[in-house]
Amino acid sequence: MKNILLTGGAGFIGSHACLSLLKRDYKVFVIDSFINSSPRALQKVLEILKIPENKSYERLKVYKCDLRDSVLLRNIFSEIYDENKVIDGVIHFAGLKAVGDSISQPLKYWQTNVLGTINLLEMMDKYFCNTLVFSSSATVYDQTQNTKIGENFPLNPINPYGSTKLTVENLLKDLFNSSKNNYKFASLRYFNPIGSHYSGLIGENPVGKPNNIFPLILNTALGIQKQLEIYGNDWPTKDGTAIRDYIHVMDLAEAHINILENLFQNNR
Repeated sequence: MKNILLTGGAGFIGSHACLSLLKRDYKVFVIDSFINSSPRALQKVLEILKIPENKSYERLKVYKCDLRDSVLLRNIFSEIYDENKVIDGVIHFAGLKAVGDSISQPLKYWQTNVLGTINLLEMMDKYFCNTLVFSSSATVYDQTQNTKIGENFPLNPINPYGSTKLTVENLLKDLFNSSKNNYKFASLRYFNPIGSHYSGLIGENPVGKPNNIFPLILNTALGIQKQLEIYGNDWPTKDGTAIRDYIHVMDLAEAHINILENLFQNNR
């Protein structure tokens, strides 16, 4: 049984990835600040998998920690290694992700997304963990009128959130180039995850006002908010509003794990 560290593991995508990892018989260690998530999501994960809470420690260990807290992070790594000897791989979801907030609070985003990742990578290096899948974003790409963005499209983020994601990608590239035989990194760029596990017990349930479309739709249907605001009136569509592509959260969670397993198998 491999040991996987999941940062942001109680969040929307993270909790679904945690479920899939446990289902694949990994032991999972979750680090989450719970700034925009809740421990209840992980309790629901155990409920879906019918893992009794008194047995959960054998499969899932949860730590409350902001990655900016390097002292606490070091203590967590030390505890994991004292008890389990090794962390085989990391899936890194933790970070702030609201584009609008990143424009009004850029320092907060750079501290959380970049400094937090630097602290994580330093601990990984100290404890000889060299495999990481980074949950990046398609906001790293340049603006375009093309409806299809290819992987090799020019990189030029237009907001601080995208800039922090690209900075982390560049950091991973520099680390890889410094020691190609040791590090195994992958970055996934994507837009617009939606949906939930088919059980309905976990899904997108952010703390505070939602920034994504699906919680806003649900809140309107439930009467929590009076109406759903739809923005844009000058797009080349019938009603002038934008057309968006979406990806199901379970597909996205599985993709992160498949990439991680590919890195495990790749000995180059």
